[in-house]
Amino acid sequence: QPAFGFAVDRDNKVWGATIGGLHRPDGNHWTLVGTDAGLPGNYFTDVLLDRDGALWCSGPPGAFVRPAGSTMFQKVPAATGFGHLAETSDGKVWFSGDPQIVSLSAVRADPKRSPPGLHTQSKDGAGTGKIIADRDGGLWFGKGFFGIGRLARPATVPPLSSRQFITDRIEHFGRPLGLSGEIVQS
Repeated sequence: QPAFGFAVDRDNKVWGATIGGLHRPDGNHWTLVGTDAGLPGNYFTDVLLDRDGALWCSGPPGAFVRPAGSTMFQKVPAATGFGHLAETSDGKVWFSGDPQIVSLSAVRADPKRSPPGLHTQSKDGAGTGKIIADRDGGLWFGKGFFGIGRLARPATVPPLSSRQFITDRIEHFGRPLGLSGEIVQS
């Protein structure tokens, strides 16, 4: 079964996001982390340990967080479907899923309020893929068949509920700027 992402927690335990679910090693084999820890179903595409020690995972069932010191995961609203996670230099955790990028930290802090986020699917159908944060707090993400996108200041995006497609804030990098192609698989 493919593994999509790994993280190491503060107790030096490895966590793996796989097509079969979220796993961690237990002696000589890997153990599935499931409903007993608050995770429904299986198939996770990413896992991340944030600087506060919270463990985040995402996949088709949505995004989940296990706060530092807890043994249970909690569902984080606003993140659905396949997605990836990144933490920016200000400590915020972001979810990149088709067709949006959303601040999961803001959702966790106030679930009733619409979080900062943006709809990234443009007229050309470009959604988002794998996401990483740079040291300046910017977010870089794959845009499928349309190269790489960069959001330099994610903290300035409006609430996701505004339904704004703010493609003018996204820098595009592709073949015209020196990449060998436009297709990004992540």
